[in-house]
Amino acid sequence: MWQLEIPAINLIAPIAQGTSQEVMYEYIGHFEDTAFWKGNIGLAAHNRRLSNKLF
Repeated sequence: MWQLEIPAINLIAPIAQGTSQEVMYEYIGHFEDTAFWKGNIGLAAHNRRLSNKLF
């Protein structure tokens, strides 16, 4: 599993495959048609805080 870390705002958020509502409710979604390890990686998330379960 991947995670996105942004120390300036004290954020550590897990990344999961897919961009469905179910995935993005708890994770940052990875667009499956974009790179996985090298190159441009496409991520998607809602513009609200992640579920309180993660903090």
